[in-house]
Amino acid sequence: MGKHEADMKTMVLFLAAVTVVFSSLTLSFSQTGPYLGQEPPGMEPVIFVPESLRSNADWFWHGAPAFTPDLEEFYLDIYMPADNTGIQVRFMEMIENVWTSPEPPAFTGSAEDASPSFTDNGNKVFFISDRPGGSSYGVWSATRTETGWSTPSPINIPYRSSLGGGWRVSVTRDETLYMRMHDFDLNTDMDIYRVRKMNGSYSEPERLDDNVNSSYMDLGAFIDPDESYIIFASIRPGGYGNTDLYISFRRPGDSWTPAVNMGEPVNSSASEGSPYVSPDGLYFFFLSNREPQYGRNPYWVSAQVIENLRPDNTCCECADCSDDGSIDIIDALWEVNCILGLTPPPCSCDCNQDGSDDVLDVLCIVNIILEGSCP
Repeated sequence: MGKHEADMKTMVLFLAAVTVVFSSLTLSFSQTGPYLGQEPPGMEPVIFVPESLRSNADWFWHGAPAFTPDLEEFYLDIYMPADNTGIQVRFMEMIENVWTSPEPPAFTGSAEDASPSFTDNGNKVFFISDRPGGSSYGVWSATRTETGWSTPSPINIPYRSSLGGGWRVSVTRDETLYMRMHDFDLNTDMDIYRVRKMNGSYSEPERLDDNVNSSYMDLGAFIDPDESYIIFASIRPGGYGNTDLYISFRRPGDSWTPAVNMGEPVNSSASEGSPYVSPDGLYFFFLSNREPQYGRNPYWVSAQVIENLRPDNTCCECADCSDDGSIDIIDALWEVNCILGLTPPPCSCDCNQDGSDDVLDVLCIVNIILEGSCP
């Protein structure tokens, strides 16, 4: 064999090896229609992605899938050990009803990137990256322009020195961030934190109360864009498997209901995590390794499983302090007098149902009056 033939053979073998490594992400993709052409689920979770997009020996799912609000772009949060690039984001686009093959979005680079979360009708993306110029595993953002995505810029968050970040961020409509963090000064494991945006700048992360967090590992949160509920993974006792999914609903006055296990069939004896709800609010996604497979894969189920866990609106009954059949300013004043001890007992009007009468109950009543209905 001549040198030229040997070189050609070496090149063919190299290209074949590269093809094997990336085969699951570069093959011709033929899915058509909304949600990758998959049949919508009912109340039993089923695997969402087709065989070609399931975890395998070359790459596997790291975090939650994500869609842009128009449902025409689909983002994968994956780990790629085969080529030593680590955690990466890939995306697919539906063009004339046909989905393209996965490829890196323009806002990613050579660093590890993860957890894209969209706001502003899909025109702004937040994600986690360890690229130079930001904090370790910090939050970055990019804006969609007429020519594509802008150059990403780091989000300036005033971290305490004892606070470490994580690989998941979820964003509300007003760009409040919800993240998993670990405060090494506290006697807790990983917790869910909120980072508010005020006057154009982000405030110091604040730990959610103990109705959400526990002394065990709590992580991977998805926040409803309107902040009406939060879903997260936890290894706290009393679950079904390794990590389970829990949900907590936001009360008037900025408190949270005690988190509850989402139960079967969402949770199983395996491991569930990385929750996500589609922008149209119809479907609930999560990762699970419940079936014999390589790693975790995305499952989806009707978002009715969330509504089935929403607490009864009994606060409306509690809010009618004067018991006159309506909720108005008289009830708010009644509760104020009750707090001040000016109304003889029994006068309790525990609107937010936290077991005490305080200013949060007054705010709860006022919120119901302004909204015209129970939360």
